[in-house]
Amino acid sequence: MSKAAPPMQPPAEPGSDKPKRKRTPRAKSRVLSAVEFDALRPFLKNMAENRIEAARLVLVDQAKYEDAAAACGLASPQAVTICIKSVWAYHERLQEAQQALADKG
Repeated sequence: MSKAAPPMQPPAEPGSDKPKRKRTPRAKSRVLSAVEFDALRPFLKNMAENRIEAARLVLVDQAKYEDAAAACGLASPQAVTICIKSVWAYHERLQEAQQALADKG
């Protein structure tokens, strides 16, 4: 009985002993219009203004995370990611509420 061949590994990166990792597909882009973003502002009153602006730069103006962090005085692009996640959660809740009203009416 012969052994099954091991699965093929992606080629190693030059100068590296490790095989190249497969990238996971990116999530669907998060984009809002200026009107959609402005509709969320009343729900963002507990967020600092610079964090709201960083999220707006990325979601509406489609700036790079690094540029938004630098423009708004945030420590890193990861801080911008946190801002975007918060704003996007409110956006999803608002959409769900609007859909529920539309279904009722």
